[in-house]
Formats: sequence, structure tokens, C-alpha cells
Amino acid sequence: LESWVLQQANSFVAKELAQLRNGSCNATPPPPPEPVPAGSIDWRANGALELVDFVLDDVVGADGPLGVNRVVDSLTNATGALRLPNASLSVSLGSLGTVDVSVSDGSLSGLDSWSALQLLTPVQSDPVGLGANASLEGVHVGVRVELSLRQTTAANV
Repeated sequence: LESWVLQQANSFVAKELAQLRNGSCNATPPPPPEPVPAGSIDWRANGALELVDFVLDDVVGADGPLGVNRVVDSLTNATGALRLPNASLSVSLGSLGTVDVSVSDGSLSGLDSWSALQLLTPVQSDPVGLGANASLEGVHVGVRVELSLRQTTAANV
């Protein structure tokens, strides 16, 4: 079966390559872009959006003068990290006992590792579409979790 599948695939690819060499192709061209609906704004050619997009992407953005990484560093004393508050929870399991959950020593770091922040980017294939892109590259979460089970005794009931 494997050799038959490979033979069929090779035959298909060979035929398509031969057609490409002859300057013809059976592939269907992509459809033309949809017309802009009446009353809608074509964001691809909007000067006001271009200005807002420039400010958000290049002035703010990930590393711009007012960038997210700089704001995070100013809020975290240039560590890019936050300490998470301790928390605990007890859950009764009825006659089985109680489970105690304790979360401590939590930290969230790498908050200043934004590599991309692009907002309100016009979509070339959709005149009324706007896209966004945001990427964080080095976020780390650390936490200590302790679980304990306390059995219900006859004296506790």
C-alpha cells in the first residue's frame, strides 16, 4: 500500500510540474476581494487609522518610547516580575475528611519580554477587517503548592 501511495503522489506531482513548465496551471486563482459594503470604512486606505496605528505600534508597541516593556519595567523596578499573594483553601469531602490547599511563593516573571504589539492593523484581504498581534517571549510562573488531607474522626463528627 505504501509503495502504491508513493507512486500515485509522484505521478501527480510530475504531471503538475510538467504543466508549470509549459506555462499552464490548473490551480484556481484566489477570489477577488469583497467590495466594501455601503456605509463601511475601507480601513486599508484610511489616513486617520494609519496615524493611530503608527502611534500604537511604533510609539507605544513593545519597545517604543512609551512601550509596554518600559511601562512594565517602571512598575516592577526593572525586574519585569511580580510576587503573587499567598492563598489557602479548605474543601470538605464529607466523611472522608478535608483537603487543605496552600499556594505560596508565587511569582510571575518575564512580563517585560514583549516582542510584538501591533494593534488595529488593516487586513489586506478584508477592507473592513482589523487585526492584532501580541507576543510575549519569556514569561515564567513559579508557585509552591501544598496539599494535605485531614481525616474526619469520630470525635470531629
